Amino acid sequence: MMDILSEEQAELIAQKYKTSFIGLSRSFVGNTLAINQVLDMQWRFGVTTASSESKKGGNTFLQLKLVLDQGGDNKQEVHMELTLPQFYQFLKEMEQAKASLEYFN
Repeated sequence: MMDILSEEQAELIAQKYKTSFIGLSRSFVGNTLAINQVLDMQWRFGVTTASSESKKGGNTFLQLKLVLDQGGDNKQEVHMELTLPQFYQFLKEMEQAKASLEYFN
């Protein structure tokens, strides 16, 4: 059976959450970043010169290799290949994430 909170109890919980939100957020972000820290990054920029598909020639791309710290002695390599528009979208999202982290610090 589920207990229902009174309005007074719900307001008290909401107030506690509001006063603790920034501290909780900083803690979660700090723990996540400590585990998934980027240890190394390699990148390679290229242009497709020929392809079996005629429309693929001349396309630019960026290949990224990230080495992430998974905690303990665990490391993970993440490989990505992005078109130029995808890279700019990725860069925009990373800048937004940086701004969010700076806000919490």
